[in-house]
Amino acid sequence: MAARASSLWPEDEAGVRGEPRWIRKVRHAVEEHRLLAGCSTVLVGVSGGADSVALLVALRRLCGEGPPRLHVAHFNHGIRGRAAAADEVFVRRLAERLGLACSIGRADVPRQARCWRLSMEAAAREARLRWFSRVAKRVGADRIALAHTRDDQAETVLLRLLRGAGTEGLSAMSRDTVVRGLRIIRPMLDLSREEIRRALAAEGWRWREDATNRRLRYLRNRVRLRWLPAIERELGRDVRATLARVAEILAAEDEVLASLAERAAQRRIGSRGFALRGVGRIAPALQRRMLRLWMRGAGVPEGGLTWSATELVRALATGAVGTCVALAGGWSVRRDGDWLRLVRRAVTRNRHRWHAVRLPLPGGVRPSGADWTLEAVPDRGWQTDGEHGVGVLPAVAWIRRDMGAEFLTVRPWRPGDAFRPLGGPGTAKVSDLLTNEKVPHELRSGWPVVLCGDDIVWLPGYRIAHSVRVQRRGDPSWRLTLRRCLESDRAGAIVGPGGARSASTRRL
Repeated sequence: MAARASSLWPEDEAGVRGEPRWIRKVRHAVEEHRLLAGCSTVLVGVSGGADSVALLVALRRLCGEGPPRLHVAHFNHGIRGRAAAADEVFVRRLAERLGLACSIGRADVPRQARCWRLSMEAAAREARLRWFSRVAKRVGADRIALAHTRDDQAETVLLRLLRGAGTEGLSAMSRDTVVRGLRIIRPMLDLSREEIRRALAAEGWRWREDATNRRLRYLRNRVRLRWLPAIERELGRDVRATLARVAEILAAEDEVLASLAERAAQRRIGSRGFALRGVGRIAPALQRRMLRLWMRGAGVPEGGLTWSATELVRALATGAVGTCVALAGGWSVRRDGDWLRLVRRAVTRNRHRWHAVRLPLPGGVRPSGADWTLEAVPDRGWQTDGEHGVGVLPAVAWIRRDMGAEFLTVRPWRPGDAFRPLGGPGTAKVSDLLTNEKVPHELRSGWPVVLCGDDIVWLPGYRIAHSVRVQRRGDPSWRLTLRRCLESDRAGAIVGPGGARSASTRRL
């Protein structure tokens, strides 16, 4: 890859030193929509293709030395073998040339697609999003910039239209959105793919070509290479621009509906799940949105939030108590009385096949045979939103840091286990708590408890023990987090403080 020798930033079409037209478009989008306002660090997703190279070049020009600071993130999906390894090298060298830090992640997406029962595309998106989340937390990034273009927007609108999407789906990709707590920005939705390639070629930038983008067995590739060109030939105009404008209009209308759904959902989403009382009096359109908000917030992947799945879950509101709906990604929704509860079915696969392990302070551990990790991180005080019910992950709790122990122990709960829950009047049996919380039987066996010595200090998803409570907001504490881990994480591994391995050794 080589830019002109005199400067990283070539002259524009008029020969006057300044910004090329395509970079001015990115600047306009960033400023008009305040995409970088108040941002300290941006995680830039770079695959090595033309679009992501253009995004990195544009943001490097706009941000200079910062703030915000740029951090390059490249994810290898384990699909393309040697070509993917060459992509890694290319992106790393590009980051070095621009003077930027770079993180590389890897996963066996084909294997995860089978485990999660998702399509390859959905599994890749899920694995990538999880990795982005971890890297953003590690480097302190408060935005993730992605290189979607006007062509990507048009293809997404057409695909979703053919799949029967409503307003929420047809509004497609937003310039600025939040997904599972991650703020994602797309500064290049006003640029076409052809415009980007012409600009990069004119300025001497190189990029990687992904051979899978030409394979017609993938539906999106058929839309890109066959359908849209055929429609444009028939109509004699730029259909991509029209579809992108449709997405813009519907996105504005979707914001109104989303706001109404959020206000309605706030009164119904609680630690026990989703409250059903009075749901029948709410318009079906808002019911669907409320349920998707609840499921998405709990970690259900987008592949599990299809129209048919949402309708099956909505039917539970008037269905028999105890009925259950299976979702993609290993999740299911069960009705218990006037509540809907989310359950991760994968919890049950290894419930009899893991044993007690020590949790260093600070540090983390994944017991051999378990599909979750437990981490302890130094903190101060506590928060009140960590527990969402036994069986619902992630679960977070805070305990005193002055306990005098160098490690905790995590093991499956046993009959006879008892402790005094925070705020409880006395000792309670774990078995009674699981029954009172209406935890499904398939989740109870093998559910973990955390101990200090012989005493239970936390039943994840429920409460800590009264004796280890943090009494004042500023007091030193340990933040304990039990979360689902990717299938490719190494079982039985001890991880460092906060659960973070270095980027060079982490298996994703």
